[in-house]
Amino acid sequence: MFDLKPPRHISTLPLSDFGARRCKVRFTSMSRHQAALLLEALLRQLPRREHKDIASLLQWLPRLFQSEMATLTTKRKRTARVDFMLGGIVPDRTNVMERAKGVELMRGIASGSGSIKRNFVPDILMRVMMTSPDQKNIVIGNGPAGVLCTMRYPTFEPRLIKPLEFVAIGSGQRSTVEIERYADWLLAGVPGSDLV
Repeated sequence: MFDLKPPRHISTLPLSDFGARRCKVRFTSMSRHQAALLLEALLRQLPRREHKDIASLLQWLPRLFQSEMATLTTKRKRTARVDFMLGGIVPDRTNVMERAKGVELMRGIASGSGSIKRNFVPDILMRVMMTSPDQKNIVIGNGPAGVLCTMRYPTFEPRLIKPLEFVAIGSGQRSTVEIERYADWLLAGVPGSDLV
């Protein structure tokens, strides 16, 4: 993994506009250059965009990346696979999860098949369990709705990841087995605990 900094001729975006000033990115050697070119195009065009909210970006980024990849393909005989992950928030919405996901997580913890043995149940799961079984979706927490999606080559169409689900891209895809093993603790652990 390495820090990918914007090229010197592209000004760094302020934190309030589009996330952090640096991105932690992992690439294969062939895709490294292509990903850098795609991110360069993004950093070059983003300041000129009027709408920079997550919904607008999810509509615009696939078109931008497809266009840039088409340009790269005409310049080179072959291109490497480049996948992206995008995260953001929707400030005026709350997080909504499927009740069934919470119940499934609770069953794993209650049966003792969780990644750690515990003598407590996280508050968020208790609130899920106290809702009516007839409810399909449940509002969780008071914070803004989180959005996480992957954008995979060649279409770069956003695939939204639901709350209490996880995903890995690129060389990290092999780690999903390990993530799944500890999912109960990652998704329903106690923030700040030494066990995390």
